[in-house]
Amino acid sequence: MTLYGIPPAGFRRFMAPESGRKHAHAIAAHVWWVSHRGGSGDRAITVGTLAGLALAAPSRPDGPDYGPLLIHLSDEGLLDTLRAGWNTFRTYDPDLAEAARPLHDWLSAPTANDVRGLADYARVLVRAGLLEYCSDPARAESDDILGLMITRMRTYAERQSTGEFFTPAIIADNVGEALFTTNRQPGDLLLEPAAGTGTMARAAAAALRLHGMDPASYH
Repeated sequence: MTLYGIPPAGFRRFMAPESGRKHAHAIAAHVWWVSHRGGSGDRAITVGTLAGLALAAPSRPDGPDYGPLLIHLSDEGLLDTLRAGWNTFRTYDPDLAEAARPLHDWLSAPTANDVRGLADYARVLVRAGLLEYCSDPARAESDDILGLMITRMRTYAERQSTGEFFTPAIIADNVGEALFTTNRQPGDLLLEPAAGTGTMARAAAAALRLHGMDPASYH
């Protein structure tokens, strides 16, 4: 692999960690790039870059390979791709897009440092297999990649001062499994008052799919 090139999607899937959970941790570990190589120190912007790029992932593992297209875009071209992804998401779910405004509002007027550093960060995420991770439901539901990122960006003292702690995936998965061992009907409502980055909703979706149910049929 060259610095600016990228192998085909099939090879990237082959080289990715076999475990979706390990793959999530490997992708989240690249958050160090923003701190050491430039880009915004704003966590919402860093997380928003990953989330926006995830919106560009194919809808299935054998879908189109967008990696080579994204890698060779200019810095502004990559940010335009992020804008397009968020605009499409706003059309699909305007209420959720509004709630996620801190993750994409910065795209209206990014600084030169944001453009340069976050475009490079986006390329790093593509090479790390983010598109392959997000296009595979089994991998995407294996861990909360946004929660892992935010945890890596916060010091222990910060977590102590706010009283906010990330729920590990294995605990969330056990809760999700317990919730759906009882009879559940399509249309049932799942409430999570301390939703955070959605790790409980992720675990619930994984449990539903494991039992042959469609998470989209629940709220």
